[in-house]
Amino acid sequence: MLISNAAMTATSVFGQDRLKIPDSATAKALDDKTVSLADHRGKLIFLVIWKTDCVACVFEIPILNKLHNEHYSEDFTVIGLSMDRGKKERVERIVEEYRIDYPVWLGHGESISAYTDVPIVPVLLVIGPDGWLAGHFIGAFYSLEHAEAALKEARAIIEKSGEGE
Repeated sequence: MLISNAAMTATSVFGQDRLKIPDSATAKALDDKTVSLADHRGKLIFLVIWKTDCVACVFEIPILNKLHNEHYSEDFTVIGLSMDRGKKERVERIVEEYRIDYPVWLGHGESISAYTDVPIVPVLLVIGPDGWLAGHFIGAFYSLEHAEAALKEARAIIEKSGEGE
């Protein structure tokens, strides 16, 4: 499968976003439990907004899985937020097929979608430990090294802002 570099290049923007997704904004976990970013307060979160029919989104799943597995800790996690409409079973199949280890939530039609309904996917929102948006990426990561560089940049921004203390 041939994917253009334009579709695979993430554009990062840090320090310009000052949005906080409120604790009351919820999504559904695949087990139908109601979840919120507040459940992960205190962590740096890479919230990946994706859809199952997005080639670049599916391409980066193994990269995000490796990033999560190699860097998951008390202060970092990846969360996948599927914005697919009525495709829970399809999302579950992809989670199983790609053996996704990070949490995957369903966002379409949930209150979190008021803050995460984007015109293009994938989009990664970098949520700081205090719940404020620290930056965002538009596009997919093309390698683990690319994702790790973004994580390093995000940690530096958080540290510089004093938020990680």
